[in-house]
Amino acid sequence: LIVVALAGPRMAHDRTETQASGIDIMLVLDLSWSMMALDMSGPGERTTRFDIARSVLEDFIGRRESDRIGLIVFSAVPYLASPLTLNHGFLVQNLNRLHVGLIRELGTAIGDATAAGVKRLQTLKDSKSRVLIMLTDGDNNKGDIDPLPAAELAAAAGARLYTIGIG
Repeated sequence: LIVVALAGPRMAHDRTETQASGIDIMLVLDLSWSMMALDMSGPGERTTRFDIARSVLEDFIGRRESDRIGLIVFSAVPYLASPLTLNHGFLVQNLNRLHVGLIRELGTAIGDATAAGVKRLQTLKDSKSRVLIMLTDGDNNKGDIDPLPAAELAAAAGARLYTIGIG
């Protein structure tokens, strides 16, 4: 009994339950080359549009502790950078790994990225509210889906779409 007591056995709980508000937020971030413009930096600073967008998103993620948040990045094609998750540390880590030029295809496919975000939001049936937030600086010049039909798709799926223009 002394040996067992010294070994310090513990009961492991491999399951954690977290209460969430039920809001699912898909962030959609433009990684096209135009995001490297320095037009938003102050005198003597070298801050790109992408740096500002990343900083704003990191602050936003930190304020939404009980919401599931995902991240899609796009240039000429959209890619899933993070699925919807409550693990915001993982999400911020993935956000900080991103850089302009990561996606080799040139252009800005706003419609395709919006549709990809809507598709991800539709997979979850237990969501109280679905929100898609797009941060971009450009016009749609690539992709198979135009932005207006993609926005209509979001509305049909019950997702609110917010666009934030940078630059």
